Amino acid sequence: MIEIIHKDLLARIARFRTKSGIVDTPAFIPVVHPTKELITPKRMYHEFDCKILITNAYLLSKSQKKGKIHDILDFPGSIMTDSGAYQLLIYGDVSTTPNQIIQFQEEIETDIAVILDIPTGGKATYNEAQFTVEETLRRAKASISHRKESDILWVGPIQGGTYPDLVATSAQQISKLDFSIYAIGSPTQLMEQYQFNKLVDLILSAKNNIPFDKPVHLFGAGHPLIFPLIVALGCDIFDSAAYALFAKHDRILSAEGTYRLAEIQDEFCTCPSCSQYTIAEMKQLEKKKRVQVLAEHNLHICQNEIKRIRQAIREGRLWRLVESRLSSHPALVDAMYKLHSSQSFIEQSSPITKKRALYITSSWSFLQPEVYRHRKRIENYSSPEPRRNTLLLFSVPTSSPYHSSKEYERFRNQVRKVAPDYFKSAETLFISPVFGLVPLELTNYYPLAQNMVPQNDIFNLESVIIEQLKSYLSTNPQFTRIYGIFGQSDNWKSFTRRCRQLFKQLKKNFILSTSDFSKESLNTIIPKLISKIK
Repeated sequence: MIEIIHKDLLARIARFRTKSGIVDTPAFIPVVHPTKELITPKRMYHEFDCKILITNAYLLSKSQKKGKIHDILDFPGSIMTDSGAYQLLIYGDVSTTPNQIIQFQEEIETDIAVILDIPTGGKATYNEAQFTVEETLRRAKASISHRKESDILWVGPIQGGTYPDLVATSAQQISKLDFSIYAIGSPTQLMEQYQFNKLVDLILSAKNNIPFDKPVHLFGAGHPLIFPLIVALGCDIFDSAAYALFAKHDRILSAEGTYRLAEIQDEFCTCPSCSQYTIAEMKQLEKKKRVQVLAEHNLHICQNEIKRIRQAIREGRLWRLVESRLSSHPALVDAMYKLHSSQSFIEQSSPITKKRALYITSSWSFLQPEVYRHRKRIENYSSPEPRRNTLLLFSVPTSSPYHSSKEYERFRNQVRKVAPDYFKSAETLFISPVFGLVPLELTNYYPLAQNMVPQNDIFNLESVIIEQLKSYLSTNPQFTRIYGIFGQSDNWKSFTRRCRQLFKQLKKNFILSTSDFSKESLNTIIPKLISKIK
């Protein structure tokens, strides 16, 4: 079982226990070759804060090394072992059986073990993918009776590749079996080809169909560019050898992308490894040493990005971190479009309130669960005072909470001077370019009272808000008189025109005005309002 400490979106800071210690999530798990160490596991633990790593049990079984896995690797933390399925995907065959690799992983006393499944890959046809799902499920069922060690956490692989229905079926069936961790397979080829939109489909198809109380692993995800996205989608742990593989080709990882050492002219990093050399010195290092230094840099970058993500989750601003990465690659933008169809699922797991204000910085910000949650809330919202027959529409003030803003306070005071009882018969709705309709009674609730929105009208959601108004008036038919005061920008003037068309169609009595909300402007508008009421 996973102990959840903080949540944001589908992400969670959590921990689960292996027989060798506690694993804190989200966690990047570096792949360590069992016989060819580029960075020793002991250094990873003490210098890079890697408390868990993964190695290949199949390759280890073919080597001359014997003994317990922690002694072989000289690593005090938790160790996960893969079964050789990746070799099966690449080479088409492995010289072991599912039962043999189960027995071997138990003999070396690993902490987390993976059955020998059949990876789908990113290029399989539908029939091929279906076979991998069925055969993996058959092997998963058979593995249960062959296990003997009860203190090993066994991983149930989910296959299906690029076919969401197969992934969903695989997840549903695997989750019924006795596994401690669920692992989403076959993303490597998708990530190598920057098909992040298909990666989103793969992850969400699995997440929608597995229990919430167990860790979720993503195989083969090792570039920090996508860490915020996959964590936001609910992946707790993920592994890769990319930190080492990229280094062997003089390629440098960063949270914004990949660079080639030959193209870098200025000092670019202050991590412990890079700070020992100038760029010129690093380029002149002997090949083996240079690869080691670059691998160390890449691992530092991966670990630093994980720490940045954890802090974002604690502060409730993971969406902002994901959004900030969109400019790094167009494929990430394609991936974000996929989130639109999963807003309801993401909203269900995201916290109701947060310690920090909601930031709106681009059109992508509208996909945040907080915005979606309010819009769904308002769909069937009924006035708490059904006897009121006047609806006041007010463009959103420049500050929140809206009901205590200087614009609304000035308007309310001016009205009460000439019509003290006006608000007894009037319902107030604020019109927000972000949230749409905001009833006065809700303005104290998060995030309506805790948000930062650009003052310029850069977002135009006329159609969305008009539909909200239409629905609201259908739910609340008692409003026979409507009065609207909106801003003077072009967007508000356009919105005013759309409102006129709507109210005429609905045969409602209405009067609409634009105003800069100055005292002088309100003194001109308010008499019209009062005469309309009378």
